[in-house]
Amino acid sequence: ALSRARTPGRAKIVNATTARAMASGSVLVIAPALAGIFFAFWLFTRKLSKISLHRAQTVPRPQSSSSLSRSEHYSEAEESGDEALMRRMETGESYGGDALTKVRVIYRDIQEGAKAFLAAEYRMCVMFIAVFGAVIAVLVSNGASGFEGKVGFLTAFAFVAGGATSMISGYIGMMVATYTNARCCVMASITPDSMAWKESFNAAFRGGGVMGFALSGLG
Repeated sequence: ALSRARTPGRAKIVNATTARAMASGSVLVIAPALAGIFFAFWLFTRKLSKISLHRAQTVPRPQSSSSLSRSEHYSEAEESGDEALMRRMETGESYGGDALTKVRVIYRDIQEGAKAFLAAEYRMCVMFIAVFGAVIAVLVSNGASGFEGKVGFLTAFAFVAGGATSMISGYIGMMVATYTNARCCVMASITPDSMAWKESFNAAFRGGGVMGFALSGLG
């Protein structure tokens, strides 16, 4: 009788210990993730975004006669998208020949291309997640002990949540990469060369830090 009386008390102690261990584990996982996201946000807003693509130029470089003659005979409507992009990158025509203006144009084109790529990729990802999420829910629900809809639903939800966070991470990573690329080019153009090497490396390193900490925190 005494041993039977002690059993419920021991079970309560074990359950309480297990609950504390699970709570501690959750804190150890969530706290570093939030810290990483916060640090990535701070690094982006306080460091990387301070590099401007709109600094004033002393004297705009005039267009060459060759670019003027080409612009008289061609228009972007008459060329394919790739041809118009390459012509703008090579000559800077229709943008005053300003180096920073060319960087902004190229940055915009690369960003638009990245968004188009992600849109096409994510359409396939959404279909994949929807189909296999349903398959996982059905297969897991039909376990050895019978139909357990709650277990199947939670498992499928975890799969969908993982896919969604992966897609968000991919979008953030792509946008930060293109954003940093343009800022790194600006820093590489400053003088003297020793300062250009230092600042362009810092811009690239900070962009990688934003991407790494943000993606690790979301993951």
